[in-house]
Amino acid sequence: MNTVRTVSSTKAAFQQTYQRPINSVYRRFVEEFLTELHLVTVNSKFTYDPFFAMGMVKVYEQFMQGYAPADQAQPIFDAVCQSLQFKSEVIRQDADKLTEILASADRDRALEVLQLNATTADIGGIKGILDKIRNNPEFHYSRTFLLGLYIAFTMVAPENADKERKTKLFGDITETLKFPKERVDKDLALYNSNIEKLEQALAVMKDLAEAAKRDREKAATPTEPPASSEAPSENAPTPVE
Repeated sequence: MNTVRTVSSTKAAFQQTYQRPINSVYRRFVEEFLTELHLVTVNSKFTYDPFFAMGMVKVYEQFMQGYAPADQAQPIFDAVCQSLQFKSEVIRQDADKLTEILASADRDRALEVLQLNATTADIGGIKGILDKIRNNPEFHYSRTFLLGLYIAFTMVAPENADKERKTKLFGDITETLKFPKERVDKDLALYNSNIEKLEQALAVMKDLAEAAKRDREKAATPTEPPASSEAPSENAPTPVE
């Protein structure tokens, strides 16, 4: 009988792999990211695919912008993957390959593939993946998969379409895949809200960093003594030579 991994065991595996302290500004995101992925991946109905990989990689990159020290963002992601029993290089390769396929394809055709248009030929196996999901009543929906699909959609959505039109187009895709509308709307709203908060926080951090830099430069600049405004007195003593 296989024992399902617990959240605490996954967190312990992460801490054992990555033993440095995590920047306090990003600690909550890393903990929630790890916990959410754990709960998804231990589900018996979970299946891995490139859209899930896209969601993992792109969401992580978006929310770890500005991490300091910068060279530790990758090791943290590696530790997350290892604690979930994934290989980070495979996750990144799959996400990069999906990105490359969409970036090099005709936008209209790629969009039709995501829409599972019956008359449009597949591109890089994308249509096959989504068609399999559509026909699988046991498919385990997750926010990570949804965001991977959403990020893929934003790459091929009509450039001249307004926000309302794009929302409608993506809604049609998720409806075709038989995803619960309320869950989709809630997950996207939370994602967009968090992105907005992140951008605001990064702007504040940038302003603080620039202010601190100015203060350091000001403190390092030597100050000259103020020049005397008084003319020497005619009765001032002559210096002794």
